Amino acid sequence: MRPGPPMPGGEDFARHLERFEAEATAHAAHDRSRLIAARSFYDSLDTPQRAGFEALMRLRHAPPGPGGPGGPLGAGPPPG
Repeated sequence: MRPGPPMPGGEDFARHLERFEAEATAHAAHDRSRLIAARSFYDSLDTPQRAGFEALMRLRHAPPGPGGPGGPLGAGPPPG
């Protein structure tokens, strides 16, 4: 059996796991700070602004409509 490629930078697996854990911790801290900022932003909105923001988020996360991927125009030419 041939050995596989070396770990990035020639590090051993234990060091690789330590680096991976440190990166995961940093990502989690970054995600947490983004959530705190989003909550602060949302809490600062008044009722009409919240309604508009929520509508925008629904549109942003909605599936593609007609003409988009999978829509009627993406299905090819009309029959006939």
